[in-house]
Amino acid sequence: MKLIFSIDLKPRLTAVLGLTQKEIEECFLNRTSAFEQSTLDDSTIKNFSFVSKTDRGCVLKIEFNIKDKLLHILHLPDKRTVTMEQEGVFCEVTCVKRIIKQKLVTKT
Repeated sequence: MKLIFSIDLKPRLTAVLGLTQKEIEECFLNRTSAFEQSTLDDSTIKNFSFVSKTDRGCVLKIEFNIKDKLLHILHLPDKRTVTMEQEGVFCEVTCVKRIIKQKLVTKT
C-alpha cells in the first residue's frame, strides 16, 4: 500500500508541524495498537486513526482513509484538462496532530 498525503496536509507537514513524510511512515511501522475506525454521516468513506511514536519519540495521532484509485488532473497549455486514473491501494493521510503529554508536577 502506497502512502500519500492530502493536498491540504502536504505543505503544512514540514512548515507548520515540523515533520517529515519519513516520520509519518515510522508511525505506521511503530504502531502497537489497532486502527480506530469511523464513518462520517454524509460519506461512505471509512476513516481510520491511530496514535504512535516516531523513531525520535514524537507522539502523533494520524488520521487516514483507504482509496482504491487516485485521480490525477493534468492542466494542458491550451486550458484543457485531462483526468487520469491510477489503480491500486493507497493510504491517504488526511490529518496529523502532535500529542503532547503533560507531566504532573506536585509540590511538597
